[in-house]
Amino acid sequence: MFSKPPAVRGAGSDTEFQPKVRLHEQDYEFCEKMMAKNQMFVITDPKLPDHPIVYASREFLDFTGYSSEDIVGKNCRFLQGRKTEPEDIQEISNAIKDKGDCKVGLINYKKNGDLFFNEFFMTTMHKKRFLFGSKVKNPTYFIGVQTESTEEEYKAESIVNNFGQVYREEQRDADANK
Repeated sequence: MFSKPPAVRGAGSDTEFQPKVRLHEQDYEFCEKMMAKNQMFVITDPKLPDHPIVYASREFLDFTGYSSEDIVGKNCRFLQGRKTEPEDIQEISNAIKDKGDCKVGLINYKKNGDLFFNEFFMTTMHKKRFLFGSKVKNPTYFIGVQTESTEEEYKAESIVNNFGQVYREEQRDADANK
């Protein structure tokens, strides 16, 4: 019988993510780095109805005011409000449909109703194939990393360095140079 896949823990993090399957090493590393760098992020499962959150980082919960009990099992739409731009949501939907990455400036809302501006980066996480250690084609999870930005940065469409995007690009560059 197969053993339970290892949990993902970031150095210094008080939480862990328990994937249903063994993830590709690059995706374990990505998730561990997000935890170690205290990033705000959620992980969603595209195989479940309505693409629900299956994990939220402590930083995400603290910043938004939600608890795990409030949001696990729900789609991320609860963060949207009247000032959230439909075009931004469509860009995220297109990336999910295309099984790809996206980066977009978003207006979201905390549990108390306060709006916040963030630079959102979403990427895929894949199950590891056992024969050669490669990734399976379809994503097992999506991970969305939020970096708080200001209203001025949002309006100017300034480049806010989202650590998740920067780190994923570094991983891909390293793979390309192997």
